[in-house]
Amino acid sequence: MIPLRAGEEATGEVVAVPPGSRFAPGNRSTEITWFLEGWGGYAQYTYLREVSAVRAPSAMTDEEAGGFPIAFRTAYAGLGAPGPGKSVVRVAG
Repeated sequence: MIPLRAGEEATGEVVAVPPGSRFAPGNRSTEITWFLEGWGGYAQYTYLREVSAVRAPSAMTDEEAGGFPIAFRTAYAGLGAPGPGKSVVRVAG
């Protein structure tokens, strides 16, 4: 699709919602965008699918929260649900 609006993850302030939404204007949210359909996160505004969005933790900056959804889902898919008897080795520089 041309023009492509890149950016698969986005974090920011909600500015408008439909009736009955669990979000309100002013909430911070983070989500995986519809970038393959042209609604990427590298923009001033982007479309948000409520089903794939969560409130951005207040302890995270926009940059941290924006990089969280895919990294978390990738780690969760590789490790499975956390629980007793499971070990994780974290290697980071």
